[in-house]
Amino acid sequence: IISSKTWLYDLFMDQEWLDTLHMEVGMFYLEVKGFNYKLTQTYSTVTPFFLECLKRHQDDIDKKIKTKEDVGSVSNLTAEVFGFARKCAFPWARSDFVYMPLNIGGHWVLLVLAVESKI
Repeated sequence: IISSKTWLYDLFMDQEWLDTLHMEVGMFYLEVKGFNYKLTQTYSTVTPFFLECLKRHQDDIDKKIKTKEDVGSVSNLTAEVFGFARKCAFPWARSDFVYMPLNIGGHWVLLVLAVESKI
């Protein structure tokens, strides 16, 4: 939820860092653009929370709380991969690239996963 009008101004000011909501909206925009314009190079996006959830799952594996095979039971992870997370989401298996925002110490980095072979 956008709480004030200044939220949009933060996108154009160099005094403020972008927050998670800015990245969420940016990823959604890319997703909708790819869906509506039927681009020849297909891509999918994930929410900023996807990598956080994946890291928590890996931490549980490291602590022997879960196994690698349990990742299929984490519905928000599998929904992202299979394209069920949002209306305009695209399955990774049919994508050329997957764009993933990653927050590293207050800075955002865009990770690009190149999908070599499609189903």
